[in-house]
Amino acid sequence: MDVDEADPPPPKPPVVNAAKPATTTPPSETFARQSAVVSEPQKLKDAIDAVGGALRERMKFYKLHYSANAAGQCASFNADPTNKPEIIADHNDPHRIDWLTAKDPNVVVGDNVWRAGDPDEWLVRWPILKGFNASAYTSGSLHEALGDIEVIWSEVLKSRLNIGRKDYGLYSVMLVVPDIPDQTYIPSMLRLLLGSMGFKQAVIMQESLAATYGAGLSTALVVDVGANATNIACVDEGFVVPDTRISLDVGGDDITELLIRLLARSQVPWAQTADLARVDDFATAERLKIQLATLAEEHVALNLHEFVVRSHGKPAVKCKMKTYEEPALAGMTPFETQGVDYTAKFRTTWAQFPGASSAIDDGFAEPNDGITQAMIFSTQHLAATGMAHIDIPREAAKLPLDVAIFNSARAAGPEDKMRRALTAVLLVGGGLAKIKGVNGALETRLNAIANGRVPGLERVLVVGPTKHVDPRVLCWKGASVFARMDTVQEFWVSKDEWEMVGMRGVRERWWFLS
Repeated sequence: MDVDEADPPPPKPPVVNAAKPATTTPPSETFARQSAVVSEPQKLKDAIDAVGGALRERMKFYKLHYSANAAGQCASFNADPTNKPEIIADHNDPHRIDWLTAKDPNVVVGDNVWRAGDPDEWLVRWPILKGFNASAYTSGSLHEALGDIEVIWSEVLKSRLNIGRKDYGLYSVMLVVPDIPDQTYIPSMLRLLLGSMGFKQAVIMQESLAATYGAGLSTALVVDVGANATNIACVDEGFVVPDTRISLDVGGDDITELLIRLLARSQVPWAQTADLARVDDFATAERLKIQLATLAEEHVALNLHEFVVRSHGKPAVKCKMKTYEEPALAGMTPFETQGVDYTAKFRTTWAQFPGASSAIDDGFAEPNDGITQAMIFSTQHLAATGMAHIDIPREAAKLPLDVAIFNSARAAGPEDKMRRALTAVLLVGGGLAKIKGVNGALETRLNAIANGRVPGLERVLVVGPTKHVDPRVLCWKGASVFARMDTVQEFWVSKDEWEMVGMRGVRERWWFLS
């Protein structure tokens, strides 16, 4: 099986990455991402063994043969020094990357960031990561993060839509926000859009609701798996049910990183030296994930793969490797989370800018510290452990994906609403939706949990957008649909109105935000 070397890394929304020259930045601060997989060797081995046991149990249930010596065969092949990479000359590489240098523009955004391969020359930052990515800004300045977001949006509007800054006042904005935003997110974004950038007017839409509009559904249980986090919520007749919301600290990047760790254990030379903090290595890892990762147990087999590595300052090379269970073990990460280092995750996904929350006084804070009934269901088992204090949102964020989805459905209300939610599980986002076999894997796991617990439920159904709609952009498609509906007129907030009454005044206009 050949990895399609023509495939670029899955496109990221242009609001998530920016690169700036890093000639005065210490190398430790140029990292694109921080590791979120268990790093201690013995703990990682124990985690992989536990996930492997779960995989073998599923294969046994489906009467699939598991080869005990396949891992050894893969390691022997991958470690064979005669399997040398084949150098690809530039003139023979139709997908050669034109790497950026310090002579290029001062700032690059979007897909061009994948060309910023030299960490000594470029600082790569994702200003959005489960809200604002405070961990990426050593200055501790929210204004610096908002400045990066403004640069990204401005560059994309100019290059893709030919809309210059002088014309912003002619355009309205649909802002898709997380179902559980932190206290500073919405006011800061609106201040940027209506204040600094000067757009005509804006409407806010929750991401789960936007996903249902994009899929043409009025009711669904939306599972949005992104790069670093997963957001789950039930939408009932066009409204997000507040108590069903739950956020997990696991995403597609964790699958990517664990896959590379597994390949390194299997003696794949490139994986043993790969540094996923580098843009070039991470891009190769993303291509491998999309091509290899699977949740279909029948795909567990001894396979030979070829893949191309393009690294900054080196010629492109074509490599060979053999895999067995590694693609399936990586794909199971959201369901078997033993390999995720939640302590490391919390340092980034829960980081906040100093003083940002106290500076916001807009009546927009989450009630009960953002704790929902779905989160309470998800942490009830901890009460028996005698923990003196349970941080409910953080502990709930560690839950396996299938259990969290079921708890979200439980929080939807009476049994009929629970059944409706479980018969329309909508999987969106780029973190998991493109993994082979994901719909079937999710259905079987949810059916196993729901069996006997939900009266009258025949089976759980995972639905998706039409084959012509990429699940990675479904929320934005839904927002564009909503923007064209007559009912949107009553929700617009103009620039002048925002400047007069601010967030506290428009809260009544956006009463549907939970």
